[in-house]
Amino acid sequence: MINDAITIETQNLILRALTPELYQYIFTHLKDEELKTFFGHETEESLVKEKQMFEQGLTAYNKSFFIFQLIEKSSLKNIGWCGYHNIASRHNRAEIGYVINNKNNWGKGFMKEALHEVLCYGFDELHLHRIEALTSKENLVSQKLLKDRGFIYEGLLREHYFTNNVYEDSMMFSLMEKELIRN
Repeated sequence: MINDAITIETQNLILRALTPELYQYIFTHLKDEELKTFFGHETEESLVKEKQMFEQGLTAYNKSFFIFQLIEKSSLKNIGWCGYHNIASRHNRAEIGYVINNKNNWGKGFMKEALHEVLCYGFDELHLHRIEALTSKENLVSQKLLKDRGFIYEGLLREHYFTNNVYEDSMMFSLMEKELIRN
């Protein structure tokens, strides 16, 4: 089943789709060390968090999702993910999220490369009309990445996330299919 996953290749990455069905298969068939490698977790703590999300029911946790793991071609290691959650199929809309797991891989252009392909996949294959992105006011790198891909800032969601015992504001960005920069 893992070998049947949808993959997209870029210059430096292999994007491997991770669907709820594949996620279920992985957690019922792989041992902890295999799970750490598969998800790119470097610590037991991050694996425990992944397992908790699975046990709570990821579909309930994120409503629904379709994400791609970012596999660096040169090392074949999972360095992060980029994909859709909070998918509203009836409205052809989804929220996009992304993470590079290790700071050593920040600033190398991996997410810019992945985001382009994942956006194209969302519009072309998932038939989305609108893609939303939320980011912290402090995350200037994420804001630049979104703007460079054509996202438009829509406004501030006040006290939107509760993290580290603090409510934080979120900046809302969106991209319509007609606004996608294809190159």
